[in-house]
Amino acid sequence: MIRSPYWRAFKGHKGPRDPQPDAIAEFTWYSAKYRQRPRRRFLIALVATCLAGFASPFAVSSILDAFSSTPKRTEPSSIYSRPVSPLARNFSAIPICTGWDHASHRATCLVDGDTGWEHGVKWRLSDVDTPEISSPGCSSERHQGLAARDRLQSLMAAGYAINWLGRTDRYNRQLVNVTLRDGRDAGRVLLGEGLARPFPNSQKAWCSE
Repeated sequence: MIRSPYWRAFKGHKGPRDPQPDAIAEFTWYSAKYRQRPRRRFLIALVATCLAGFASPFAVSSILDAFSSTPKRTEPSSIYSRPVSPLARNFSAIPICTGWDHASHRATCLVDGDTGWEHGVKWRLSDVDTPEISSPGCSSERHQGLAARDRLQSLMAAGYAINWLGRTDRYNRQLVNVTLRDGRDAGRVLLGEGLARPFPNSQKAWCSE
């Protein structure tokens, strides 16, 4: 606390040795005393301004985001809404399926000329039917089935896209169309080369041919 050198005199305790107050001493004392208050207020105002300036960009950004952003629609993940698979560019042949546990291993492979697995999901070409390999009616059907499978494998090796149609057959296989890298439909290529029939069809046996 700043005290005037003449505070005793102002308090009424004058003594023979107490100096008399003068105007200059009184002004100097009051100036030193009241000069501290504006300085303290200035420091408080400066700190508050700095804090407000630091926090204002975050507050403005939050307000703009709250009023300008639109809620994004989230669709449940489902194989029915699965996007078209990107075209493969590694030019590697799709392996032939072996074993049974393809779903848990998320396998990608071919079963026969019209059936395969894509990342653990079993699919079937929607509009063609090829000869059976696993349970053929005769040796001729098996040979035709192997030829159709190998041809489909070679066609898809250059790149393909799977279009998921969102429906299944009676064996719960996803019905698909396979588009080759050159834009052709894989099923129609097999039809044109005599390796497949339209599906569904009334012709049952492949052994009669």
